[in-house]
Amino acid sequence: MGGGRSLTSVIEPSHSRGYICWNSIPNVKYEVKLLQKDSLGNYYQVGQKTTTNNYARLLKENYTDTKGLYYSIVAYDANNGSIVQESDAQTYIIGGGNGYTELCTNTCNGSSYSWMLKISESDYGNTRMSVHNGYQSINQELDIVIPFYQAFNTTSLSSYSPLHPYSIITDNGPTGAPIYLYKRIPINSNTPGGPFFDKNNNLVANGFLLEKKADQFELMISSLASGNPGNEMCLVNNITQGGAWMNWYNTYVDLNTLSQPSYEYSYFTINEPAGLECDNSSSSSNINNDNQIIENLAGCPFDSVPISSYFNCVLCDDPNYDPDPMLDVLPCPDIIGFMVYQINQASDTIIIHSENEAIDISCLNNLTTGLYQFLIYKSNGSIIPLTFEQKINRNNLKNYVNLTLRPTIITNNELKINISSKKI
Repeated sequence: MGGGRSLTSVIEPSHSRGYICWNSIPNVKYEVKLLQKDSLGNYYQVGQKTTTNNYARLLKENYTDTKGLYYSIVAYDANNGSIVQESDAQTYIIGGGNGYTELCTNTCNGSSYSWMLKISESDYGNTRMSVHNGYQSINQELDIVIPFYQAFNTTSLSSYSPLHPYSIITDNGPTGAPIYLYKRIPINSNTPGGPFFDKNNNLVANGFLLEKKADQFELMISSLASGNPGNEMCLVNNITQGGAWMNWYNTYVDLNTLSQPSYEYSYFTINEPAGLECDNSSSSSNINNDNQIIENLAGCPFDSVPISSYFNCVLCDDPNYDPDPMLDVLPCPDIIGFMVYQINQASDTIIIHSENEAIDISCLNNLTTGLYQFLIYKSNGSIIPLTFEQKINRNNLKNYVNLTLRPTIITNNELKINISSKKI
């Protein structure tokens, strides 16, 4: 495969309801190949999607099993069909389950990073520990995560860790833009959920929120520590410095499972940590406070209703919620604001509401065709990102309807109106 970074997805499908999005290339059409691995680790194709958009949605049911899902993206010349660029295989869901079942997790919500330790057990009773990026909550069925965030002022943003997965790096090296636009959540004194503080506990009045990742511990992601950590460790619900979980990993980690720096890391000076550290502690990652909103996604009809009514259903904690179609004001007291980004192109924030205002989401009905991220601000301080696709340009719906009134529309006491529409 060609390995073109332009066709590397800037969002993770396992965090974005299965959606992927890549940098647009002019005058091409795309093929997304659905891939899996055989017993020897070789990729084979199980399906495909074609599109002219620079985004697509992967569905688990289009794969033959769920033990390891991958994909690649091919760009073809729109005129002659020749291959312009092809990506390497990219990960949807990491394979290698090999009969291992998750027993429990513990998460470090550090001042500037977040990672998670997971204990899993094989079908034969062997256990192991692995390292992953840490999140407040994960719903693997719906492919949604609720991240931890950290605040930066506009000056300190330029010093953000180049190891962060959302740093922009192209075939020619770093671009100078540290974070993709849609991953920078602007904040000010009126932003819902504030006030916000940076890693040194300084107030950030104007700046950005960025999703926490493992950062300096990135090379340890998916590394393994064997030694059969006992099930009793699942009862130890802390990740404090020098605690049982961290000591186990640092003692038994298999150095051969540490990630090897990919070529782009050579642009930076890397000081690989000697072991996991945590300068702040958080309990288990199994936080369920916001899961009802996530679960409502499956129960709320999408295509048959205006987007504002759909999100009223999702946010109001009631899958059967049927709002007055003339009323698009969100009546849910624990939702204090929201923000919308368009992911598939550079775009400014469409709208954000401060606290204590009526949250009018009728603006969602005016979105143009594209891929969006909807950020939900809750009164408990969490921010829930939901990825969704606007499939038609609702700004131009009037162009699809022709209303013809006869010169005399009432004949023999009959009202005659002819309404026709083009297929959308």
